[in-house]
Parts: sequence; structure tokens; C-alpha cells
Amino acid sequence: MAHIRAKRNDLVLDVGSGHFPHSTADVLVDRYLEDVLDHRSGKPMVKDRTVVCADIAALPFKDNAFDYVVCNQVMEHVDDPPSALQELARVGKRGFLAVPSEFQEFICPTEAHRWVFALKEGTLLIKPKTERHERGRSMFGGVFHVLYRQADFRRVAYRRPQLFAVRMEWNGSIPFEMLTEDVSFYDYNDEDGIVRQLVQPMQADTWIEAVKRWFRIHLDLSGMYRLTQLRARARRALKRE
Repeated sequence: MAHIRAKRNDLVLDVGSGHFPHSTADVLVDRYLEDVLDHRSGKPMVKDRTVVCADIAALPFKDNAFDYVVCNQVMEHVDDPPSALQELARVGKRGFLAVPSEFQEFICPTEAHRWVFALKEGTLLIKPKTERHERGRSMFGGVFHVLYRQADFRRVAYRRPQLFAVRMEWNGSIPFEMLTEDVSFYDYNDEDGIVRQLVQPMQADTWIEAVKRWFRIHLDLSGMYRLTQLRARARRALKRE
């Protein structure tokens, strides 16, 4: 399972960091620096590190300026995914990318999302979001947003991250393919194949990942924000040594 694996002395960029930047990030990029209600769930942007206002498709940095680039839950919002992906790979040597899965778009659709994703054989597949991905809103309303605030549901989600998110690490370039039509990524009736892979519980790779998972399950979002900021301060202090 892909994780953010920035090294201690890496120069790390977080693109679209918003109200929840990753603790490893040294530089934050966001398109909106002002506090606006229709972005970041109405939460103010975190500005505790170097902050740059820029569009993901036109980052104001030199080639390979960063050792590692984090882009978490951003690509589903952009106007032009190919330009954005190429720009991430231009300014970074390697990095981590995460987007909502198609399953999540079905059960918990977000109006601001424009694209749907899957990962097959190391290639990120991208297709336009359609009306059928929005049906969950009329069917379930905000049920899953409420469930996600409950620890027992988060336990199910974090043990099956591949069901709710598409996550990939990349090195040098980001393999992707744009699909112009709403073709099926998977056969969701294949219970012995892709369905089993998606719902299979995953063990944490290391004890550190196990501890992180415990905090994500048992802390609410406010607690996670505070913990992440503490980790960021500790990381910056270690870098200065």
C-alpha cells in the first residue's frame, strides 16, 4: 500500500495543502489563501510554514526543486488533470498522490469533484465524473459524512484504504491515462477478483503505521489537526539540528 515516504532531510512540497498540510511539508501551495466557505470545508488555511499562492498547473518552481511532493485529495478538483500531473512531476523528484476512489464517489459524492480515478498496473486512470456518480447524494444524503465522524466506521475505512481512496507513490514521472467516456474501471460483480482485493483488510506495514492508524481512528478531525501540527514542528526542529 502506498504511503508518504519522505525522508528526514528531503525538501517537501505539499500542493493544495489547505487546512490540513502534511507534517513532512516544508513549503505549502494553495490556490486560495483567503478563508472561503466553499473551500476546505469552510476551515481556515494553515499557514505555519512557507506558503505560496499558485495554481497546480503552473507551479512557480524550477525543475526538480523538491525531493518529494505531496498532493492529497486535490486532483479531483482541478480543471486539467494532465497538466497538473505533469507539473507535479516537473517540480518534484518523487512524491505521493491520493484521490477519492470511484466507490467513495458513489456512496459519498462531493459536488466539487470533477473526476473519478482508479489505479491499474501502476497507471492512474482518470475519467470525467457523470450524473450516475451523483446519485448517492439523493439516495444517502449526508449519511456517510456523519458515519465518518464515528470511530467504528473509521476503523473499517482505515483497514480498507484501497476501497475509499486511490493512493500511489511515483518516482520521476506519474503514469496516467485520460479516459473520455464513463467506461467501467472494474467489474464490481467479480467477488473473487477485484471486489475481494478492495474489501480485504490491510495490516499496517510497520509499527509506526499502526500507531498512526490508531490515532486516525480514535481522534476526531480537530485532534488530528493538532497532532499533525505538533509533528510538523518536531520535524522542523530535527531538520535544524
